Amino acid sequence: MSPALICWKKTLQLTLTVAIVGAGTLAVSTAHAATDDTSWLPATPSAWNLVVDRATTPATTVTRGVTERSETLDTVSGRQHTQVMNVDLTDPNVRLGVVEAGDTLTNPTDETVGSMATRTHAIAGINGDYFEIHASGRPLGGVVTGGQLLKSPRPNYNAQLTVRADGSMVIGPETYTGTVTDGPASAPLASVNVVNDVATGGITRVTPVLGATGQLASPAVLVTGHLAGRALVVDAVQSGVTSVPAGTTGLLGGGAGGQWLAAVRVGDPLVISERISPDSQPRELLSGATMLVRGGAVYHDPTGTPPSGVNPETAVGLSKDGRHAIIVTLDGRFGETTAVGVSPAQVAGHLIQRGAYSALLLDGGGSTEMVARQPGAAGVSVVNSPSDGVERPVANGLFLYSTETAPGPASSLVINGGAPVTTVPGATVPVPVYATDANGNPAAAPGVIVRPVGLAVWANG
Repeated sequence: MSPALICWKKTLQLTLTVAIVGAGTLAVSTAHAATDDTSWLPATPSAWNLVVDRATTPATTVTRGVTERSETLDTVSGRQHTQVMNVDLTDPNVRLGVVEAGDTLTNPTDETVGSMATRTHAIAGINGDYFEIHASGRPLGGVVTGGQLLKSPRPNYNAQLTVRADGSMVIGPETYTGTVTDGPASAPLASVNVVNDVATGGITRVTPVLGATGQLASPAVLVTGHLAGRALVVDAVQSGVTSVPAGTTGLLGGGAGGQWLAAVRVGDPLVISERISPDSQPRELLSGATMLVRGGAVYHDPTGTPPSGVNPETAVGLSKDGRHAIIVTLDGRFGETTAVGVSPAQVAGHLIQRGAYSALLLDGGGSTEMVARQPGAAGVSVVNSPSDGVERPVANGLFLYSTETAPGPASSLVINGGAPVTTVPGATVPVPVYATDANGNPAAAPGVIVRPVGLAVWANG
């Protein structure tokens, strides 16, 4: 065969043209031998296949203290598309909040991230905890929102994200302990709104946010009453109950716990004492799948329940002081040309590369979603690509808010996306205009003056 020219792959330090000589023999000068040097490539996160290219969009300001951008990493095994949100928790303009679907724990239809964001006026958000999908809709872990304990955190569980009273965040175990006392007798409270504890002989405190439960795993004793300070004054004691009606305030127990409840009497004031530790007054709390990063290193969480294989994933990483959050969604299930998906170890590597000192994985798969307000928009829109093709209703989510109570005066004005307006005499063309205030939020509706005045007329906002 006649010689043919080829271009050697980029595993050489230099691009090198060589000749094929004879059948299957490649002649390469020893002066240009192959090398494993990949220093010219983008950095590859821990547990990832070799990253050969990285493309990043400019960061957009969602509100002062919050930026969002897209990042696409091309690896030797396929493409991975991600969304990255950076949150400065030292900025007084930023507030974090946990939202429960429909503000009710038992909610078989659940609610989309976009809907939760819209109804609570969030400027960005992500999906939250694992949940009983196609069933009760209840989240598996704990929930605190606005300082109110909706569901007690899972015991002996590391993957819990807490917003402290000072606005900083921490990832790690949060433990609920409680006691109910009737005169000289007392019994431990296992939880708040965790009906599954009844099957193991525990007592759970029931609040109206639990909602109607449907069928319990086994018959139980239900004590209902009304609150008087720290006491629950007993109105009724029912045995053999198989469901909890909506709006119930009381105590639900099975086994030994049920026997203790069966002995209380109507009119008794049951004194309730409960505590969460080590953070005694969490402002917000959300559970996840597993703790990914601890002390700035990959962590194999013995208490976690991580998924297997590669999937779309949602995760949160924190700085060492808990004052900076890195919130990410990594798409998947779209194939190697768009988004392959990631393993928990790859999510950990991704976050460590971005400076995370601690991190946890939230629900993933079709639940993975990020919404954010785009510049000039009044509300949020989905910024990643959910693998279902549409938003999946989920149990809860973590959301970001601006603390600004009213629009400030315009400090920045963008006309036509910053591009020139080109048209012909007599034509009417759309010219979008938006203004933001000093906090990066939409300012009062801007007015546009055309100069020279007779050149054109701008109307209809």
